Amino acid sequence: MPVVRVRGDLDLASAHLLTELVDHVVAAQSPAALVLDLARLDFLSAAGITALLRAREILRCRDVHLVLRDPPAVICRVLVIGGVASVFDIQYDAEAVPGRSGRPAAVVAPG
Repeated sequence: MPVVRVRGDLDLASAHLLTELVDHVVAAQSPAALVLDLARLDFLSAAGITALLRAREILRCRDVHLVLRDPPAVICRVLVIGGVASVFDIQYDAEAVPGRSGRPAAVVAPG
């Protein structure tokens, strides 16, 4: 199962990188699920929320389950305030989907 580690800021400058990467990973690997590891995500803007929603839609159209793993409290708060937390499968550490020890598919880190 692919794991994409997202770190730093997910904002207007980097949002397109996430959606492009998710599309590429799913096209190349055809997984049943994809994990976005958000443990090192520092900032999430409205554009970042939109990117997560777009990623979710890309995956849903291909019948791939999306898991947001280990988002920091501040990122969860942004998702809650943005009214979108309930549309995501947010899991923490041991709850994450089996196979989490696999290599990350990629790291989204602009700059």
